[in-house]
Amino acid sequence: MVSKPGPVGRVVCAGLVVGALSVGWPTAQAQTDGPGARSAETAGVGWRIDTPDVGDAPIAVPGAVSTAGATSVFVGASRPPVGKGWKPLAAHRENGGWVMDTVPVPGDSPVARLHAVQVTGARQAWAAGEFSRDGYSRPWITRWDGTTWATVDSSSLPSGILYGIAGTPDDLWAVGTADDGALVAHWDGTAWTRVTLPANPDGTPWDIGWYSSVSALAPDDVWVVGPENTSAHWDGTAWTRVAVPRAKDGTSIWLEKVRASREYGTWAVGYVTGKPRQPVALRWSGRAWERATLPAGPGGQLDDLAFTAAGPIAVGSEIDPTTPIGDAGYAVRLPTRPGHSAAPATLPPGVEHLWSATPGEFGIGLRVVGTAQTTELSRSVPFTAWTPWIPFS
Repeated sequence: MVSKPGPVGRVVCAGLVVGALSVGWPTAQAQTDGPGARSAETAGVGWRIDTPDVGDAPIAVPGAVSTAGATSVFVGASRPPVGKGWKPLAAHRENGGWVMDTVPVPGDSPVARLHAVQVTGARQAWAAGEFSRDGYSRPWITRWDGTTWATVDSSSLPSGILYGIAGTPDDLWAVGTADDGALVAHWDGTAWTRVTLPANPDGTPWDIGWYSSVSALAPDDVWVVGPENTSAHWDGTAWTRVAVPRAKDGTSIWLEKVRASREYGTWAVGYVTGKPRQPVALRWSGRAWERATLPAGPGGQLDDLAFTAAGPIAVGSEIDPTTPIGDAGYAVRLPTRPGHSAAPATLPPGVEHLWSATPGEFGIGLRVVGTAQTTELSRSVPFTAWTPWIPFS
């Protein structure tokens, strides 16, 4: 099984980082914002920090955030205060703040992480990740009914890890990696089953690594993307391998996220390999992936995007050794029409990397999840932030 860099990789790449609970951002005001959360509005940029309380976890890493209507759900993973392993993190918004949830783990496994979440309705959500059994990673899918989280049987799937989930309560798709290659799974409202994609002419799988993300706008419009120029589409009848435009120097494109909207179409974001990496955003024209022009910069990557009233907003981080600690976070509004240009967004100070994005509750503004960093490098916690209006520089 080939593993995608996951939450543990994020800690290694970012070093030990400190989130909004202790980063010392300049604030206009600060207050307790509901149970299990602390918040602050950063001066001058309109962002409101409202981070879930991860308690005494020595290390915590963000997974993803998802919103539909008034329901927002956050997932991730944390190290226990004592001993080894990972335990899942999950929280939902209630009364203006984050409420931490208890997530039962199959067999009380000491290693359990959530990498992706999809809100499917009012106080309804599904999350995907992994847990360990007998030394092997097993796909893990759990569902929130507005009150409790409960594991959904996925024992029909092979050993592996799930990195993405999307769809509706009766038509869900999940993707990741398995012992024998990339993994695609489908929920038909009753059971999870593995979906076999077509093989190459020589009988080998299309993709031997993993799929990073899945979008499911409709039963006949499903996309999966991954590393090494990987993308494929399901039209309700058959899977088609779809070419990803290669970089001029022959380096490959690694796609981290795909999302689809009836208003803005289908987009995929990630990076072009090389030194340094370069962020990339692709838009599906109906016939081919077209690369959007992004602002010139020192390099970096995009990890997610959200469809907002201001347009598609992609988030990630810059890669520049001269960038001060805590200033590498990156967000950009993607161009939606010919002749339009991308516009960088202004972020709260201290943001090191943004890993996930979603529209705010009721579609208002933008909510992001990321890591923030200080020179002390003493503790790692995720943060979330929301802005009702997106400031562009």
